[in-house]
Amino acid sequence: DLRGGIDGSKGCQRVAGQIPFTFHQIPSPLAGTDDKICGNTYTLDGTKTAAIPNSKLKWTLISSPGGAGIQFSNTDIEDPTINAGGVYGTFELELEETNFGCINTSRVKITFNPIPEVDNIIKICTDFKDPYPYKVEADIKSGTPPYTLLTPPGMIVGSKY
Repeated sequence: DLRGGIDGSKGCQRVAGQIPFTFHQIPSPLAGTDDKICGNTYTLDGTKTAAIPNSKLKWTLISSPGGAGIQFSNTDIEDPTINAGGVYGTFELELEETNFGCINTSRVKITFNPIPEVDNIIKICTDFKDPYPYKVEADIKSGTPPYTLLTPPGMIVGSKY
């Protein structure tokens, strides 16, 4: 009846003696934002309800590529490390928070991609004056395009840096 077991339709009721009851807050966990990474290891960024310091947490795997498993460093904390064990693709995880039987959940999707490998690395000096800048050319042999260059300037064209 969404009121902790009290049925208001029965009108005013009297209880003999004093029988205490407690309303507990429904938790509002946040599993974090969906993310994509290169590699097999990721640290989840869950958050429990700040107003419920003694609530209990539990991370579980909801879905994965081909039904693969995932390894948690600890399923009972906000920010465990997970390891996909060499399986690439999207894993959906759920963070459940419990407060005296009141339960709520939040889900997050983490996509694991292979780490790109580079080959045929060529360093070309562009100026013989200090700080001796040079450019690098390399072939990207693995990973999942599109690739993102984290330290500009530079560019990636197809699988060529």
